[in-house]
Amino acid sequence: MGNEHKKDVKMALEKIFENGVRLFMDGMESSPDKIADHCVSEKMNYMPDYVVNGEGILTEIRYDKISFV
Repeated sequence: MGNEHKKDVKMALEKIFENGVRLFMDGMESSPDKIADHCVSEKMNYMPDYVVNGEGILTEIRYDKISFV
């Protein structure tokens, strides 16, 4: 499941990125490949935060590590 899931995540993020949406991981601008690699391969969980402008258009997706207490 790992490689196929990573490929699916990467392809989805590439489409979003091509539409002008900026991607961030842990506060730094990032690429679809890097985000897919971290989200699928690491044991940490990442949560996306979808940022929209005043017109409701998606402008950024921010992935941050989350931990369960």
